[in-house]
Amino acid sequence: MSLQDYISKYYNEAAAVSSTNLPAAFILAHSFLESGKGESQLTKRANNFFGVKARAGEPFVTMDTTEIINGQSIKLPQKFRKYDNARNSFKSYLTLLSNSRYKKVLEARTHLQRAKELKAAGYFTAGDNYINTLAKLATQFEAEIKKRPNNTRALPIIAVLFLASILVLSNKNSKIVSQ
Repeated sequence: MSLQDYISKYYNEAAAVSSTNLPAAFILAHSFLESGKGESQLTKRANNFFGVKARAGEPFVTMDTTEIINGQSIKLPQKFRKYDNARNSFKSYLTLLSNSRYKKVLEARTHLQRAKELKAAGYFTAGDNYINTLAKLATQFEAEIKKRPNNTRALPIIAVLFLASILVLSNKNSKIVSQ
């Protein structure tokens, strides 16, 4: 799936859980990378966009994953959290990052810093290439989001224009009524 298609499909989920400290572009980039562009088996079978592992009592699917342990890539079966829909996966991601363990991720001011802090907090075991890819993807998502015609950053301008047009119309109508 292309970046543009991914944004069209999942931007609302990312925007719903984004904040000043965790922008939608970063959330989309991380989910894009973790979910194999939204096409991984984990995403298809469990609506899990972030590779979140299940805790006791949570719905799950068991799948093999590659973990890097002591510099070695090892395939292990793991229980991954299963979600009813994409929105719940994105909400869970925010909940997870709200844990004090990820405090520095939310304090970071750049995509690269966020990616480094995710690694430092143990979110993933991949190396520097993953960190750099995540940061670059977040920057690309950010640029693509800014190009979108329905970008919510334009909402205040649209609202002002809409209200102005209502005032103009109401003034015209009141002149017609008063004549």
